Amino acid sequence: MKTIDVSPSYEHKIKAARLMEKSMIILKEHRMASGIFIDIENDPNETGLVGSPFSLTTTDEGDLDSKLTTLDPNFSAAIVDMMYQLELNENDTVAILMTGSMPGANIAVLTACNALNLHPVTITSLGASQWGANQVDFTWLDMEAILKQNDLISSRSIAASIGGRNDMGRLLSPAGRNILIKNIKDYDIPFIREDRLVNNIEERMKLFSSILPLESYKTVINVGGGVASLGTSFNLRLLPPGVIKRANIADISRQGGIEGVLSKFLNLNIPGLHILNI
Repeated sequence: MKTIDVSPSYEHKIKAARLMEKSMIILKEHRMASGIFIDIENDPNETGLVGSPFSLTTTDEGDLDSKLTTLDPNFSAAIVDMMYQLELNENDTVAILMTGSMPGANIAVLTACNALNLHPVTITSLGASQWGANQVDFTWLDMEAILKQNDLISSRSIAASIGGRNDMGRLLSPAGRNILIKNIKDYDIPFIREDRLVNNIEERMKLFSSILPLESYKTVINVGGGVASLGTSFNLRLLPPGVIKRANIADISRQGGIEGVLSKFLNLNIPGLHILNI
């Protein structure tokens, strides 16, 4: 005899994938309306969401294959699967840390939140590595605003920083930093720019706690390798991607480093989802 077993998360996965598909279409249409040329070699699926190898707002090297992998609507379904592992429920509030480096993963997380009816509270490091949201006229904040206007995501970032080295745009040119600063100010959200990395991290924790007590967040989701998110207090290569808990950072912490926002939440026994090393 034959039986058909349907995953409990199936309907949510389908909804999330369709939301991400619509998101990608709308963002591509926005780019095409501006007369942007798509590089078919580096963007074989013609998404219009693959950045360039060099720009004024490029903060670091990037892996093109990783960026392309996240630009698939099914990536949102994969995020839903991991959210089910975290046992998240409707109306739960989640803290989200993003960068401009992987717009596909950002879209996947936010559309998954929409599909599951979660409440995301997001802080963004705006700078992007190669092939990410590094176009000076199409940053992650620009993409995010378009998706919110079309009701494909439920909220936009509550604050943003320049990102890059030390979370303050080190290695960017003054022109590149000014482009990102203007973009943040154009959206009238708090600009995180303290004099030291550790203070930028603390500012993020204050912003999250101003929305909800830190212990009340059901999970923390990190997308990318932002230094304010991950800090310098443990070897980033040893932190496994996927669902992570406090025990995952216990053996790789080291003295003398700076603890990032992700590990601060984990140390409060709040489970996490780490999206890196795609």
